[in-house]
Amino acid sequence: MLLATIQGNQSDKLHIQAVLKKMKLTVQEWNKHDNGKIGDRISELEKKIACLENDGVEDNILTSAKADLKSLYNIHSNMLRQKSRTQWLLDADKNTRFYHQAIQKRRKKNQIRKIWWNDGWLNKPTQIKEAFFSHFSEFFKDKSDNICFGIGDLDVNTLSENEAEWIQKGFSEEEIHFALCQLGKNKAPGPDGLASEFLIKWWKEIKDAVMETVSNFEVGKG
Repeated sequence: MLLATIQGNQSDKLHIQAVLKKMKLTVQEWNKHDNGKIGDRISELEKKIACLENDGVEDNILTSAKADLKSLYNIHSNMLRQKSRTQWLLDADKNTRFYHQAIQKRRKKNQIRKIWWNDGWLNKPTQIKEAFFSHFSEFFKDKSDNICFGIGDLDVNTLSENEAEWIQKGFSEEEIHFALCQLGKNKAPGPDGLASEFLIKWWKEIKDAVMETVSNFEVGKG
């Protein structure tokens, strides 16, 4: 299903944003179908196992049910790990309470509740936004009238022709793939919600769109 989505975007001029957006929608639909209401499924299976144990059913039936429950535990824990952006992905312990707390802690940590500005506290989001804009806009004002100097007489090292040519070369597919593989596979995802492990796994399918995007960036296209 996901591969069909990727192949169906080949006519989209290989815009990586369009490809990833449709891939994400496909994954979300699959996740909703396969993993939807996972908490309810875990609860139901736990009750089923309790009944099976009380009834003294055959071991193979009970073992199969416990294996299914363990699989759901792993899926649920992985979902919480990704949301909380924690890096302890090798920890196999089921500790949902901890991960819920980690999610809440990160949200509170990232929130700016108030700032000190012009001898007073600002706590309204609009006021904080305006204060940040006013502060950082000062860095981009034209101050050329106050600074005037030349560098023509400075003795600095220069690039050779070969070095200058090399530094202007475009990024190769191998370089981009190598850089992608150096990222932590399950670290915090980007704004699109896709972790680097997803991009690495589907590299063969998305590489043309990635290279097209990089090429446009190198020549200054949007």
